[in-house]
Amino acid sequence: MFSADAVAAVTQQNGLEDPLNSAEEDDQAGQAAIQLVLNGAVAKVVYKSAIQAIPHSLDFRYSFLKLLSQFKFEGMAAIQQAILDSIHTDFGDTEESWNLRARAANDTAELPSSQVLL
Repeated sequence: MFSADAVAAVTQQNGLEDPLNSAEEDDQAGQAAIQLVLNGAVAKVVYKSAIQAIPHSLDFRYSFLKLLSQFKFEGMAAIQQAILDSIHTDFGDTEESWNLRARAANDTAELPSSQVLL
């Protein structure tokens, strides 16, 4: 029949997509998407959307931190820090902001060893 090199040459010359490369690229894209989810991309999107809907509630942000602390995944610490940074940015050095950040630091130090591992 036709060799893989011949198919690749013809598809390239005609500006067509090689179905073998396309499947490999799709698989790589799928693996990258899975890695993003595992690293907390969904949690980041949910958090950003949530604080747009409820922008002035420190308690809401704290509850998000508490919920997040029940899971363990690569990138979790970065999301927690982003939440704490957004609290500082949006609420400044108010007493409530400092209180929440101190509670969050204390909660992080006392996390149970039976966290859900993703």
